Amino acid sequence: MTFFERFARFERKSLETGAFIVGGATIVGSFLGILKNSLLASRFGASASLDVYFAAFRVPDLLYNIFIFSTLSGAFFPIFSRVLLRGKDEAWKLLSSLMWLFSLVLGLGAIAVFITSHAFASFLAPGFSTSQLDQLSVLLRILMLQPIGMALANLFANVLQIFKRFFISTLAPVFYNGGIIIGTVWFSQWWGIAGVAWGVVLGSLAYALVQIPTLRNLEFRFSFRFREVYGDIKDMMLLMIPRSMTLVMNQFVLFWITILASLLPVGSLAIYSFADSIQALPQTVIALSFVTVAFPRLADLWVRSERGSRDKEKQAFIRVFDRSAAETCLWLIPLAMLLVVFSEPVVRFLLGYGNFVAQDQNITTLTLIVFAIGIPFQGLLMLLIRTFFAMEDTKHPLFAVLASLGFIIPGTWFLSSRIGAPGLAAGMVIGVVLTTVYLLFLLSKRLGAVSFPKLRYAIQRGLAIGAIGALPGGAAYMLLDFFMQGNGFGVTFVRTSISGAISLAAMGIAVLIYKLIDVSVFADEQNHREEENTAQIN
Repeated sequence: MTFFERFARFERKSLETGAFIVGGATIVGSFLGILKNSLLASRFGASASLDVYFAAFRVPDLLYNIFIFSTLSGAFFPIFSRVLLRGKDEAWKLLSSLMWLFSLVLGLGAIAVFITSHAFASFLAPGFSTSQLDQLSVLLRILMLQPIGMALANLFANVLQIFKRFFISTLAPVFYNGGIIIGTVWFSQWWGIAGVAWGVVLGSLAYALVQIPTLRNLEFRFSFRFREVYGDIKDMMLLMIPRSMTLVMNQFVLFWITILASLLPVGSLAIYSFADSIQALPQTVIALSFVTVAFPRLADLWVRSERGSRDKEKQAFIRVFDRSAAETCLWLIPLAMLLVVFSEPVVRFLLGYGNFVAQDQNITTLTLIVFAIGIPFQGLLMLLIRTFFAMEDTKHPLFAVLASLGFIIPGTWFLSSRIGAPGLAAGMVIGVVLTTVYLLFLLSKRLGAVSFPKLRYAIQRGLAIGAIGALPGGAAYMLLDFFMQGNGFGVTFVRTSISGAISLAAMGIAVLIYKLIDVSVFADEQNHREEENTAQIN
C-alpha cells in the first residue's frame, strides 16, 4: 500500500481524524490569511483605497452566493450522494454539467457587471467620494472574474469531501491566499489596489487547478450529458431556492453594512473587515473543520433513514450532530473568552505595522471584542445550517434569517451612528445569537424533542474552562501593563507571553485536577462503532 493510499484511508477513518486533517490544513491556510491581512494593513492602512477594496467584493460575492454557494451548501451533498448510489459514471455526468452551468451563469453575470459597474458602485457606497467610486468601478470589473474560479474550486472541493479526500480540498485555499499575497506584495507596486484585485483572480484560479489531480485519481472524466442528469439538476435547483433566498438576505445585510460604513469616517469598512477576519479564524479552524467532515455524513445518514425509515440511521444522525456541536463549542467558548481578554495584543501583532496607526488599532480592538462574544454562536450556527441542509430543509434557515433582519437592519444603523465600526459588529452579533437559538430549538423539535446531552455538557465545561483561563490571564496582563510601560512589539510580546502562559496553565491545571473534561463523553467507542456501521448500510 502506497503512502497516498494509507493517507486516504486515515482521512476516512472517523469524524475526529477527518476533522484533524481538515483542521491541520485549515491552519496553514488561515496563517496565510493572517499574513495577507497584515500585508494589506501595512501597505494601505485603514485608508480610502482599502475601503474600496473590501466594498468591491460585495457584487461578485452576491452573484456567487446566490447562484453557486446556495447550490453547493444547501443542495449539492444530498443530490450528489443520491446520484453516486447509481454509480460513479452518473456522478461524473452531474459534475461535468454543473461545471458548464456554473461557468455560463457567472460569465454572463461578469459581462453584465462590466457594463454597469459605475451604477453598481454608486448604489453600493453612496458615501464614497467621486475618485473612490471610479476606483470601485475598476475593481468591480476585475473581481467579477474571481467567482468563476471560486465556483469550480468549491465544486471540486465538495466532491472530494464526499469521497472523504479532505486534505487537498481544505489545503487548496492556501493557493487562494497565496495569490492575494502576490498581488499585495508585487502587483500593487505597479497597479496599486487594482494589483491586489488581480492577485485575487490569480488565487481563485490556483484554488481550482490544484484539486484537479486528485479528481483525476478518483477516475473523473469530463462527460457532458446534460439531458441525462437534467432531473437531478432540476431537483438541486428547486432545493437551492430557499437557500438562495437565505443568502440573498445575508448579502443584503453585507450590502447594508457597506452602505453604513461608507457614511462613517474613512477606514471604517476596512476596520470592520479586519476585525471580522480575525474573529473568523477560530471558526474556520475549528467549527468549519467539524462542519466539513460532519456534513457529508449527516447528508448520507439522512438519505438512508428517509429511504429505509430506519431508526438506527436517525439516531446516528442525532449523535453525529450532537458530538460535532459539542466539540465545536468546547473549543470555541474558551477561545472566545480568551480573545476578549487579549484582543488588544492580538490586533497589534496581526495588524499593527506600517500605515495601520494606533488609532486604527484601538478601534479594531473594540470591534474585535464585540465580535468575539458571538464566536461560539457563529460556529454553532454554521453546523446548524448545514444540518438542516443535510435534511434537505432549506426553508427554516431562511425564516430564521428573515426574522433576525428585524433587528440587524435598524440595530446596526442605530449602533453604528453612535459608536462607529464596533456598532456594526454589535448589531451583527445580536442577530447571530437570535438565529442560532431559534434554529437549535427548531432542530430539537424536528428530531423529537432531543436534548443534545453532549452539547449541554460542552457549553457548561467550556464556560468554566474559559473563565478559569481568562480571569487570571486578564489580571496578569493589566498588572504587567502597569509595570511595563510602552506599546512596542517587544514589550507587548513579553506581556502577552507571560499572561497567556498563565491563562493556559490555569486552564490545563483545572482540566487535570478537577476533571472538567470527561473524555468518555466524546469517545464512546460503542456509539462510534455504531455510527460507522450504520454509515455503511445500503
